Amino acid sequence: MVTDACAADMNGYPVKRTNQGYAHGVNRPGGAFQRKATEDSMITNTEIDEKEIKKYYIDVERYDWITDSKYPEKLFHIWRERGIMKWVNRYGKGTTLDVGCGTGLITRHLNGNHIVALDINHWAVKRVKLHASNKVQCVAGDIESLPLASDTFDRVICTDVLEHLPNPDRALKEILRVMKTGAILIGEVPSRNLIWKFRRYLTTTCPVSEPFHHNYSISELKLLLNDFGITSICRSAFGLELVFIAQKLTPTNKL
Repeated sequence: MVTDACAADMNGYPVKRTNQGYAHGVNRPGGAFQRKATEDSMITNTEIDEKEIKKYYIDVERYDWITDSKYPEKLFHIWRERGIMKWVNRYGKGTTLDVGCGTGLITRHLNGNHIVALDINHWAVKRVKLHASNKVQCVAGDIESLPLASDTFDRVICTDVLEHLPNPDRALKEILRVMKTGAILIGEVPSRNLIWKFRRYLTTTCPVSEPFHHNYSISELKLLLNDFGITSICRSAFGLELVFIAQKLTPTNKL
C-alpha cells in the first residue's frame, strides 16, 4: 500500500521503470491531433505551446472537482459523474486504472482491491487520498509513458482527459499497452454542443485559463479510437459529453 503522500511507484503491481514524466502534456512534436488553435477547439491562443500546456497541468492547476465546484456548475459534474458510473458498474470490477484521475471524482466510487489512480498533478494525486478508499494505489505519472507494466488491467477509466491533450493518440497507445486483451476502456470527452462556446461565461469555479481544450465530434472520436474495438459512443450530461466504451482486441479480431 502506498503512503498518504502517494508514492510514485505501486506496491503489489509490476512497474515499468521510466524517467518521471507528465500525465497530461506531450513530450515531442507531431501526432495525428496536433493542430493550430481554432474556435472549434475552444482555444484563444494562436498556437499550441506544448511545454506551457504541460507546465500548467503540473504547476498551476489547483482545483478539486469534488469540493470546489459550486452551483449551477456543480450540476454538470453530478450529471457526468452519474453517467460514467452507470457504465463503470455495468462492466464489473477486476484490475482497474483511473488514468488522469484528477482529485478522484470517479475514483472515490470504485470498489475492489486492485485499483490504481494516476495523474500528472502531484497535488491532485494527494487529494485522491482524501476522497477515495485507502485501498486505492495512487501514482503520479505520465499518461504518455505510463510507469506500469503491459497487459495489467481489466478495465481503464479515462474521463475528461483527452480534450486537454494536443496529441491524444500517444496517450491512447499507452492505455492500450497496459490493458489486457479483451479489457474495456470507459472514457468521456466534451462534445461539440454549442453550449460549450459559452463556457467562460457560465463557469463559476472551474479555471478558464487552461491552455488547451478540444471538443470532439462523434466521427472524430471514432477516428481517434481506431486501434480499439468500439462498443458504444453515446451522449451524456444532456448532450454536453460523449461517453465511449472500447475494447482491446486480439490481433485476429483486428483483421
